[in-house]
Amino acid sequence: MARSTAARRREPQARQGTRGTGRLGRFQAQFRAGETANLLVVGGARRWMALRRATVEGSPGEVFDPLMSHDREATPSALSTEDMTFPPHIKGLIFDCDGTLADTMPLHWRAWQMIAARHELHFPEDRFYSLGGVPSRDILKMLAEEQGRPLDHIAVAHEKEDAYLPMLPQVEPIHVVVDIAKANVGRIPLAVASGGTQPIINDVLEHLGIRHMFAAVVTSEMVTHQKPAPDIFLEAARRIGVDPRCCRAYEDTDLGLQAIRAAGMEAVDVRTMRR
Repeated sequence: MARSTAARRREPQARQGTRGTGRLGRFQAQFRAGETANLLVVGGARRWMALRRATVEGSPGEVFDPLMSHDREATPSALSTEDMTFPPHIKGLIFDCDGTLADTMPLHWRAWQMIAARHELHFPEDRFYSLGGVPSRDILKMLAEEQGRPLDHIAVAHEKEDAYLPMLPQVEPIHVVVDIAKANVGRIPLAVASGGTQPIINDVLEHLGIRHMFAAVVTSEMVTHQKPAPDIFLEAARRIGVDPRCCRAYEDTDLGLQAIRAAGMEAVDVRTMRR
């Protein structure tokens, strides 16, 4: 699982294309005018997908959000207008990792249960999910202070990572989100903004085979203020060279969505995409 320092520091640059016109522009105009509903009805799912393929051919700079992988179909009923096309001003995409790109949260919860039992901490499942995006060291410091338990929150955070790492081979991608990233590689810059740590998040992305897609991976130790502060998303935008106002960001937690909006970005709650 260990990788060289050079490998972790690699940040491949994605190409940023220019907005396309022609058939794709007409499709988007129809979309905004509300005509897409007719496209979905007339001819059924396969005709809709054919129209989507036709609109993106020859438009390498166009940003699109297909919610379908290259080797499987998605039914049009699962797609929203927000998910299918981006506004013209969107020039960069930023993704949270845990619970957004990677289905890791149940595994993290299992690791937390072990740590909470070991150190006699009260940490119910609903609170765990409500603190999604907050670094483990900060959660542990908060729990220790609230419950009057003397512990080294940094050391115990490492214990929690050690409990989680053996489960990493079980991590699966969240396809509906990963497919959006895959569809836009080479079109606009992509970044990750995670409350995890650099080694763990890079390991997860490498395990899923998607690390190369992101020009920047920003994690909790790289900023001072954590989610719901906007710092981590602002740093991700800075590293890919895109104005925050021109970024769309994806999150699975309320704190993360607050951070995105505080950064002045367009926010997408991926929980609604997985229903």
